[in-house]
Amino acid sequence: MAKKRSRKNTIKQYAYIALIVSGLALVASAVLGLFKLVVFLDLYTLPNEQWLNNSLYISLGLIFIGLAVYALINPEGVRDFFSGRQGRYGSNAVITLAAFLAIVLVVNMWAYATPKTWDFTEDLQHTLAPETIDALRMLREPVRAIAFYTQEPAQIRELLENMQSNSNGKFEFEFVNPDVNPTRALEYEITSDRTIVLVMGDRRETITYANEQAIVNALMRLMNPGERIVYFVTGHGEHSPDQSGETGLSRLSTTLTAKNYTIRTLNLLAENRIPGDAQAIIIAGPAQPLSPEETRLIIEYLDQGGSLILLSESPLFTGATDRPDPLAAHLATNWNIRLNNDIVIDPSLDQVLIAVSASYGDHAIVQNLQTTNTYYPIARSLTIGSDSADVQTTVLVSTVNRAWGESNLDEINQGYPQFNAGTDVAGPIVLAAVSENMTTGARVIVFGDSDFATDSIFDVYGNGNLITNAVDYAAGQEDYITLTRAERVTRQLSDDINQGTILMLGATFICLIPLLIVIGGIASWLMRRAQG
Repeated sequence: MAKKRSRKNTIKQYAYIALIVSGLALVASAVLGLFKLVVFLDLYTLPNEQWLNNSLYISLGLIFIGLAVYALINPEGVRDFFSGRQGRYGSNAVITLAAFLAIVLVVNMWAYATPKTWDFTEDLQHTLAPETIDALRMLREPVRAIAFYTQEPAQIRELLENMQSNSNGKFEFEFVNPDVNPTRALEYEITSDRTIVLVMGDRRETITYANEQAIVNALMRLMNPGERIVYFVTGHGEHSPDQSGETGLSRLSTTLTAKNYTIRTLNLLAENRIPGDAQAIIIAGPAQPLSPEETRLIIEYLDQGGSLILLSESPLFTGATDRPDPLAAHLATNWNIRLNNDIVIDPSLDQVLIAVSASYGDHAIVQNLQTTNTYYPIARSLTIGSDSADVQTTVLVSTVNRAWGESNLDEINQGYPQFNAGTDVAGPIVLAAVSENMTTGARVIVFGDSDFATDSIFDVYGNGNLITNAVDYAAGQEDYITLTRAERVTRQLSDDINQGTILMLGATFICLIPLLIVIGGIASWLMRRAQG
């Protein structure tokens, strides 16, 4: 019996080893957890995070195993701990922690009941512009925003929540997944993801590229309804807005109608005039040039501040190389945009007759397309002249430097086009440009292709957004209200700082300082325990 008691006391002498293992596992878990935080914040990159996860799980397990082994070997020590002074101190700590958690719970419940946000960023990134707040406060009727997204973006939700909280109850929103709820998408004629529909009474505004500027402009249009009429010129083999299929423009027509545009057609020869309510006229891929009489009507319309969108086609493709083009001559002379008789060869794709956007200009039409490609099958090149006193021209879309404008149709037909200096246009090729008369306010937008806007590739990458933006700009709807925002402040570490330095900084501020605090606390506890 005495021998058995002696063996038990001997085992108790080594119970502290279990506590040491548990303590070391606790320190290891803290270090590994902080290191995992460093990796999560992208301050350091691991080729394989699995070993880090496994090590963290093992250390956490050792904490509980060590405590369990100690309790099993020395149950009297555990009982004495909870009944002695340490137990009383521990009870006080538990009560203090419970009170703290109760206070946090009450504060969170109050914050949830009376939500309010504060923006402490230097450039107020999460604060609405003053014009947006004014527009929301001017709402006379409730507005509901229906955001059709297959994946809900946090940035758009934050924007809509900010607008809702500043609208005095007049602005609400909901997210709808068009894949899960196709009936709602069909109800609002949604044909592309990431579309927001604003509904006020029986009026709607559709936004295909959502940001604060676009939403507040749509709100202003809802509050100030008015007919926006654009005319599609007919009579020269153009693509028709009433026709669906590969060569039709029904997708463009549907999109513009959803944005409260009225779409009409116009035969210039038959009407012999351009209606006074035309906010823009569109010539979409004429197979034959316009006559001098039609060109005269367009010139008079532009002289009065009108807007023209020309989606042109190469005469090499249409076979109209032997006919003069008075409209093209006028654009070259008065609007600094010359239409070249060639076909763009772009080696960016295997199909070299499809030109691809490589860069965009600094303009409202293409501001939301900077990271999105657009495609132009069998396009012609444009040459931009020098700005005059009244007319300013901006390049909208350009190709890669390797592209060129091929003027030899035989080389194209034989399948071996080659660049010939002196006769072909060297890249980068201009595919689209806009000119504006600063005196009259007239606007001319010219594309070297018309197929990019047809139903066959309207929804390919940024094609649909590009032609829709062009119509908005031509109709004067691109900048209904301009937001005044604080200058964006970008701060980043110097490029000279390597990953090792970043890791050292992260280890110092995220790992070392908290670890020193923990060590100080343990040392203080041991000193007090030694003093009795």
